[in-house]
This record gives sequence, C-alpha cells and structure tokens, in this order.
Amino acid sequence: MSWGPRCPGLLRIILLILVVRPAAAHFAAAEAAEQRGDLATAYQACKTDAEAGDARCQNYLGVMSKRGRRVAQDAAEAVRLFRRAAVQGLAVAQYNLGHAYAAGRGVRKNPAEASRWYRMAAEQGDPAAQNALAILDATGRGVLRDPEAALALFRRAATNGYALAQLNLAVAFEDGRLMPPDPLRAYICYSIAARWASDQTLRDKAAQGRDRLMQKISLRSKRQVSLRDPGPRAAEVPTKD
Repeated sequence: MSWGPRCPGLLRIILLILVVRPAAAHFAAAEAAEQRGDLATAYQACKTDAEAGDARCQNYLGVMSKRGRRVAQDAAEAVRLFRRAAVQGLAVAQYNLGHAYAAGRGVRKNPAEASRWYRMAAEQGDPAAQNALAILDATGRGVLRDPEAALALFRRAATNGYALAQLNLAVAFEDGRLMPPDPLRAYICYSIAARWASDQTLRDKAAQGRDRLMQKISLRSKRQVSLRDPGPRAAEVPTKD
C-alpha cells in the first residue's frame, strides 16, 4: 500500500506526533529526579516545556526560583512563572501566586489580590489555599471579616487532610474568636492533628494543645475522641512555594 502524494495530511500528522514532546512525561521525569536529589536533571526536564507553556513545569520552576534551588534565587521570576501557570487554572500555582501577594515576595504585598488567587485555588479543592483563605476571612485581611466562612474553609481543608488547617480549627474551637469556645471539639481536633500530622513541629504544637485541654473536659468526653477520630488523611499537596 502506498500513501504517496494522495495522503500528504496523514504524513504531516505522523511527523507532528513524532516531533511533539510529551510534557506530562517530562514533568514526571522532573519529579523522579527531584526525589533522587538530582536538581540539575529535574530543572532540564522541565525547562523547555515550561517555556512552551506547560503549567506544571512553569509552577515547578517557579518553586525552584523562589527557593534558589539549581538557579539563582529570584522571587520576581518565581512570580512570573507562577502567574503563567495560574492563569491556565493550575490550582497549586494559584496558591503559590496568592502566597507571593500575601507575603510581598517578588511582588508588592496585596492581601486583596492574595485572597483572589487563594479563592480560585480553594474552589478547585486545594487544601492549602482553603486554609490560607480561611486565615484572611478570619482576620479580615484583604476581605471583609467572615468568621463563618473561615470556619467552613478550615473544616474543608482539614477534611482534605491538611494538618495545619486541623490545628487552626483546634485553635479556633479553643480560643472562641470565631465561635463560642468548645473545649471538647478543640481537644478532638488537637488529638487528630497530633496523631496524623506529618510535620513534627505541627505534631508537637497539636500535642501541647491536646495536653493543655485534658483537664478541661471530662473522662467520658475524652473517650468519645476515639469514636470521632477519622484516621489518617491524604498527604498534603506538594509543589507549594
């Protein structure tokens, strides 16, 4: 069978398939190299695809620029890369861009703009963004103070396995700044965070809160904790700045 000149379009398609670089494969290669500690290979795996518009590679190189890993530390370049990925709808990049605006790193500090990008990521289910937006709602930075919205976001992030949100929820139940104090719920949240947080610092803070409340609730109430503890949560979202 001869395709010859009667099928020039098919030949162009075949050539295009052979030329197109698989961005997903390159991002996976970058992740694998990162886990091996081979930052040079990780950087090269994503560099071309980031320039071509791959959002995950743009975000990854943004994190490298922010932290000064393999490349010179450059907060402004990190923001540029985060923005390119964020406008494509990548939730983790939207969180990273929001964090840059919240902290004023690489861009002028702007809580309102931080809230806008956090909200985009939070609506996609990003737990770090949900937690960050909850803090802004709780404190009224960049948005009107909204305790109920803050609580709802802390709960969503905690349910999604974000240990810091679990700890923030415990603090909210203990100090009563967002609702009337509830020592039992605070104790439960502290206990969950102390048991399942992957970060040692968070575990220690949660354990301190749990132990602080032990004398404030009854033995019967403490026994209920084992019935309410939902067990280990999913791992926290990676590739944050």
